[in-house]
Amino acid sequence: MKDRVIAVNRSKQNNDMLEKNKSILLLSMGVAFLCGANLSVIGPLETWIVKDLAISHGQAGLVQSFFFMGSLLGSIVASWLFGKSRQKTFGLFALFLMGSGCLISGIQFYEILILGRILAGIGISLTVIFFTSIIVYQFEKSQTTLLNLFHATLALGAALSVAKARTIAVFLNNWSIPFWMIGLLSLLMLLPLSRCVLSDTGKNEQMDMITIRSIFSHPVLLSCFLIMFCYVSAEQGTLTFFAAYVEEERELPVTFAVFAASLYWAGAILGRIVSSLVSQKLEERRQIIGYTVIGAVLLLICLFLSGGTGISIAIFLGGVAIGPIIPLVISSAVRQMSEFKGGIVSISNAVCCLGGSIGPALTGFIGSQHSLFLGLMSVFLLLLFSAIPFLLIPAKVR
Repeated sequence: MKDRVIAVNRSKQNNDMLEKNKSILLLSMGVAFLCGANLSVIGPLETWIVKDLAISHGQAGLVQSFFFMGSLLGSIVASWLFGKSRQKTFGLFALFLMGSGCLISGIQFYEILILGRILAGIGISLTVIFFTSIIVYQFEKSQTTLLNLFHATLALGAALSVAKARTIAVFLNNWSIPFWMIGLLSLLMLLPLSRCVLSDTGKNEQMDMITIRSIFSHPVLLSCFLIMFCYVSAEQGTLTFFAAYVEEERELPVTFAVFAASLYWAGAILGRIVSSLVSQKLEERRQIIGYTVIGAVLLLICLFLSGGTGISIAIFLGGVAIGPIIPLVISSAVRQMSEFKGGIVSISNAVCCLGGSIGPALTGFIGSQHSLFLGLMSVFLLLLFSAIPFLLIPAKVR
């Protein structure tokens, strides 16, 4: 009788844990969707904002660069807060900043737009670190698959934002509306998060200078960070300026330009879903190198095409190829020093934010001085060359 009671209690505990994990995962995916929408909302509205606020493409690129500077600041704050604050408090603060920053971004003054994007950047950085940490700590055995699904959902939010933000703004005759919609939905997510039961993972993990030096002297981690930096530089250069490039330099309709940009994210979604299915069957190193090289080459080919069909196919396949890079590289990096998962997640996010700051600024600067064709080519070439150090790492080190 006693054994039967124990078995029943154990079964109840397992069911409760399953329900708890299911609710956390569903919330993670919902927030990832909003993070993606927040990340990409500036791209389809860029030409409208440029005309409305009387700014240049270079200044528009700085808006996204300031967003990622905020994200970089968020990563620094996260590395200090991680293990020192209650996990739920950390997550609530992150979501509040992300939503509030997006609301402020809708106020139609250039300086306030920058301020709003900085706050949203801090918030999105803290939010991504928060939910990524939950995945790598609480779902260790399936972390690569779940990270791919998390980033696939993020890409879905980005794709829909690119595809529909301009349509919604035009329908309501106000480019601020998409910012306000994403901001309000982000704040609404505070309610389900406040009701989640979370364990304070990473409480005993402390980052000191010795640990940081160990991380930055590890050849595999350095190669991972380089690919992250170059990937996000290329992604954000594409996100911010590809639609403008297609509209202005290929002289195709604005509706097609926005559609073509959204195809990149549609490809990224497919790539991440496929990668989540095959990640256990193929060596991570080969996947990372293959996706990086093939994706960069496809994006470069896209720039030399002038017809709508060719551009659509190349940008979609480029998205499929490079879409899985970030979740794969983060998973690979965490496995190198698993005792410092939280610290590596924070540093990875900081490196991504640095790439996001430099990519749009570099693309926009070259675009203003020369052409968006050359601006986009520069970040695509950086991505291509970033695979070389990873390729040269000896097998015994990996």
